[in-house]
Amino acid sequence: MKTTKEDVLKSTIAVALCALLTACAVAPRQSPDPYPGSGGLFLGTPSQAEIDSGRINFTPKRFSAFRVGATTKAEVVKKLGKPAGWMTKSDGTSELEYDYMGESLLPGMRRVIYTFFTFDSDRILSEMQYPGYEDRKKSGRQ
Repeated sequence: MKTTKEDVLKSTIAVALCALLTACAVAPRQSPDPYPGSGGLFLGTPSQAEIDSGRINFTPKRFSAFRVGATTKAEVVKKLGKPAGWMTKSDGTSELEYDYMGESLLPGMRRVIYTFFTFDSDRILSEMQYPGYEDRKKSGRQ
């Protein structure tokens, strides 16, 4: 049986399609890192403009949709905006920090509340740290 140019072309297309489908099935879907490397200012103080805007008033409800083991770094950034500080370690894990203003123990005073979100090397949320989170976790409302 004689091989024609058409047969070679069909075989080439079939092999290329199989390779493409195999690569798509094997490669994990990972969104681009919205804040790679390190930057910003950890444990800083919000600007007066941020305080006056009310945008950074602390409320744990702001984090209620986040789930350890499921929420991505991109989803956190989409919901909360630019972090005050971010850091990526050599093992690929990373952390975002957001600063909020909350009530102080002293009447009429306010304090800075630091919140931290840690991600594994696949940029999936692995830990959250903010006032009230441990209570939510214990009650099963994580």
